[in-house]
Amino acid sequence: MSDHANEHAPHSLLPYYAVFIALVALTGFTIWVADFVEDHHVSHKWAFIIAMAIASCKATMVGLYFMHLKFETRSLLIVVAVPLVLTLVLVGMLSPDIGGLGR
Repeated sequence: MSDHANEHAPHSLLPYYAVFIALVALTGFTIWVADFVEDHHVSHKWAFIIAMAIASCKATMVGLYFMHLKFETRSLLIVVAVPLVLTLVLVGMLSPDIGGLGR
């Protein structure tokens, strides 16, 4: 069989179902964290950090699998990763000044 024929072979749906289940589980975990914070009087800044970490994981999974970015070239990774890293650095550096995570 030629390589051209392999390109059009049907893909397994298993990774998509696994990602869907992971997204549902992470959503449930986010809800659990919110309830835990309220019941145990945990700092809201930690709840925010955890929620943003979970949201970032979920957004990454959606982008990689459902938007098919996993199959793109590595140059796209650089185009996305560099602004993301710079944004995180900027937020980290400015958070003490705006009363965010620095307190």
